[in-house]
Amino acid sequence: MLEKVERTGVARKYAKLPMFALNHQVMHEHIKQEHTEACLREFGLWFISYEIYTRYWNKHCRNCRGAGGFYSSYDPSAPGVSLASGSMTDFDTCPTCVDQGICPRCGTKDTIDEDCTRCSACGFTFTFEEAAPPQPECYCWETQHVEG
Repeated sequence: MLEKVERTGVARKYAKLPMFALNHQVMHEHIKQEHTEACLREFGLWFISYEIYTRYWNKHCRNCRGAGGFYSSYDPSAPGVSLASGSMTDFDTCPTCVDQGICPRCGTKDTIDEDCTRCSACGFTFTFEEAAPPQPECYCWETQHVEG
């Protein structure tokens, strides 16, 4: 696995970090399939940044990736109605951490303020930029299906 990460041009100093078992399995499953160099490089970079985040915030919520919840967007217009396009965005708090009074990033209980906007233990402010990086999308199977 580390050979694949090094071949993709990922920073070699980070490629030597010991990997957690779960993330190792995810990476192993990903590289077993046929992928483009760009996909392997992007996945390798994500894998390293996720490992760094996990080492620093090792008690973050695995359900919401330390984000505190989930965003969803939808168009509220009725089907067939010719209104201007638009979308609504909802944010649902994570039932595993925030709904239990646990900070999604540091895992400390009862440190989130009443407005659910900040953790007094780690300073988390409920933005996705502070969460663990999301796993990149892979469309290599589509390319293989078209070529095959």
